[in-house]
Amino acid sequence: MSRTHSLRAGRRTVFCFVMSLLAILWAPYGAIPADCECQQGIQAKLAGQVKGYDNGGAPLIPTLLSIADAYDLPMGIEKVTKEALARPATIKLEKGSLSRLLDLCVGQAPGYSWALRDGVVHVFGAKELAEPTNLFNLLVPSFEIREQNLNVANSRLRMTVLFAKERPAGIAGSHLGSSEFDDQRITFAARNVTLREILNSLVRLHAKSAWIARVPPERLSQLPQAGLWQILPHSVHDPTALLEPLQKEPSAR
Repeated sequence: MSRTHSLRAGRRTVFCFVMSLLAILWAPYGAIPADCECQQGIQAKLAGQVKGYDNGGAPLIPTLLSIADAYDLPMGIEKVTKEALARPATIKLEKGSLSRLLDLCVGQAPGYSWALRDGVVHVFGAKELAEPTNLFNLLVPSFEIREQNLNVANSRLRMTVLFAKERPAGIAGSHLGSSEFDDQRITFAARNVTLREILNSLVRLHAKSAWIARVPPERLSQLPQAGLWQILPHSVHDPTALLEPLQKEPSAR
């Protein structure tokens, strides 16, 4: 009886192992266990205390990027407006959590929110996030890189999106990356995930980078020749020169 029981137990163990392996191989990207660990690590960082913070009157987006740099936060900024890029903002926190500091930041400009998604601090507009024509919602059937730097990964993703969206007969031009991305290698593979999820994954795996939309919210349904997004090293706090020129926004009055 004991031997029969052992054989049955052994078969159950093998069966469970095989099913677990298949689940990992075929599960959507967000279900991979390692991502849960990463999410918990970022959550702990966001709960950490900040003392005596003062942004010195910098605009919202440069402030967010400087916070990403100072606290090693992978970040994605999907909402880019002239106000957030150029208007001085006063953000001070005598004592509180890093999460509280981010709350103060997004409160500086209308329509801004932030959330922790895919292990990344995601800054967005709720209206644009839910818009089906927003290309960051584009479903990418398959994307994979193996032991490549972030510049190569970003270029491949640009080509993947371009072919998925427009199916061009040919490709002209190039996109220069950052020399700060040359050394570190990353590996990533996913199926049927959004462009946003892939960008989040790339900057999370690199750890010291952020992605940002190159166009204002009303143009997120278009694919500019120079690209829809830019991936920045944490050393870049003011991305204005790397984005499309934004028109002056109308007065709120």
